[in-house]
Amino acid sequence: MFLYDSEGNKPSKPIVLTKCSQHLVFITYVNKLEIKLKAQPKLITDDEREELNMNANDGNEMKESLEDITGITCIYVPVNDVYESIQWYQKNLGYQPANNDLVEPGMKMAVLNLPDRNGNLPSPGLRQVVPALFLHQSDEEGGRLRFSWSLDNGKPHAMACFITPRIQELSKRFKENGVNILSERVTSGPNITFADPDGNIWEVWQP
Repeated sequence: MFLYDSEGNKPSKPIVLTKCSQHLVFITYVNKLEIKLKAQPKLITDDEREELNMNANDGNEMKESLEDITGITCIYVPVNDVYESIQWYQKNLGYQPANNDLVEPGMKMAVLNLPDRNGNLPSPGLRQVVPALFLHQSDEEGGRLRFSWSLDNGKPHAMACFITPRIQELSKRFKENGVNILSERVTSGPNITFADPDGNIWEVWQP
């Protein structure tokens, strides 16, 4: 009787099994063969190995490229009248209500976005550069976006600063519309500090 090894090769000498030991010897040989087969590493093709390496590299690149913070999605702005504030931010800064917002008197909240040069409103994303404004109806007792700057004799200071490529046009617009301009100065570029009708203080700066 011949028994073949794991690679299908016939041994040089036959394995002779007696009637008494035939069953035991055969089981022993099969068990050893199974152990040998299990111990052998799984063979993979070059294409499979290359794919595994690419997947591993992709995982490492993903871990290395993810930052903790990637942008600011919105700024919450407390106002007395949301409907009137929408019109003010539209007229002076160019903010527009989000597409799904119904603008009407008495509304309690609104989301405003700055459209791009083609007039399209941005969608929330991982790297949103210009934050949306969330207008919330809130009594003045709840506070406004400002703080007293001790290094400037306690003068009220802005909580955020916009960037513009045309600050002279904005300055002219503000003055024509009666915007409360608190200061105009140069800090690495012209800068205007102003307040909305509710006393929320902003800055706008041109690099």
